[in-house]
Amino acid sequence: MGAPIGNKNAATTKKPWQDALIRALEVHRPADQLHKLDALAASLVAEAMNGNIPALKEIGDRLDGKAVQGVEVSTPDGIEITRIERHIVDQAEPVKLVNSSD
Repeated sequence: MGAPIGNKNAATTKKPWQDALIRALEVHRPADQLHKLDALAASLVAEAMNGNIPALKEIGDRLDGKAVQGVEVSTPDGIEITRIERHIVDQAEPVKLVNSSD
């Protein structure tokens, strides 16, 4: 889900590497931009096929998304938390607390 309409947070995020790449691609005629991007993509694939692990990782991240990092959570007493639940409630309805032993 995207940010709500009018959200200014994304617009203020600085992406200097993205900006530099866009400027570098704008040096070439617009018709050449797509050709240059295709050439860069082909070069990245060739590097991955030659065993370049960072190139392979970049392709995987772009196609499948970055891998989710596992997190182990426990209480201050050292008890492992095995389940976290999120409940959305209607504020107009009274909340009934239930002690669950699951």
